[in-house]
Amino acid sequence: MGALDISSDGQAIATADIDGVIKLLQIQQKQGRMTVNFDKTFKAHTDEVRKVVFSPDGKLLASASEDNTIKLWHRDGKLIETLYGHDEAVWSIAFSADSKTMVSASEDKTAIIWDLEEMSKLDLLAAGCDQIQDYLRTNAELSQDERSLCDDSDL
Repeated sequence: MGALDISSDGQAIATADIDGVIKLLQIQQKQGRMTVNFDKTFKAHTDEVRKVVFSPDGKLLASASEDNTIKLWHRDGKLIETLYGHDEAVWSIAFSADSKTMVSASEDKTAIIWDLEEMSKLDLLAAGCDQIQDYLRTNAELSQDERSLCDDSDL
């Protein structure tokens, strides 16, 4: 286990490792005893995940990777968006106290401040394409034109 975080409500743990996989675990308390149950496991990145962090409001999970990307997830593990901007591995990420802003730091010696509130209002097509990319790539019934639906360089 290379990275881990616990949600602000203390009910979930996110872990990540060198294989690019994130695991979500649910913490349950029964009869004065706490147990941890695996909830979801998903392939998050194409390289090692260096950091996972829940937003202070508990709604989001962010992951930073050596694949030069940051991914934003709903707390249930559904991908919201992949963030590009660093030229080398992303080593660290942190949310502001109000969960509206995030900062990332990279091996490329840059830091990026991400306005999450503004991003959620923009580029719905790009966000949709990010959600269906695996479907477009792997569905045998699609034509080549349909597969390239999201290939626009602006996405």
